[in-house]
Amino acid sequence: LRHSSVSAFLTHCGWNSTLESICAGVPMICWPCFFEQRLNCKDIVDVWKVGIRLDDRGRDGTRGDKFPARVEEVVCGMIRGELGLRTREKIWELRDGCRKA
Repeated sequence: LRHSSVSAFLTHCGWNSTLESICAGVPMICWPCFFEQRLNCKDIVDVWKVGIRLDDRGRDGTRGDKFPARVEEVVCGMIRGELGLRTREKIWELRDGCRKA
């Protein structure tokens, strides 16, 4: 995660993965599967604002063939979009705060 070519981390939002991403200063693309991962995802996306949620449903609520387009939308948004820029700034602030602690 600490390599300069890493723009984002696709994570299931397990606690260890979340901490590793924060310590490395890498924004997260969140794809939670079960249990506490959904709660961690909510904190990552809505509270700390250091990630983007990757839903397996399209904006219209459908599943299946629209998922690849959603993956592309989220990844491109994280790498080139305004939300990605704000997310990177927030994760760097959080990383620096953790280092000071």
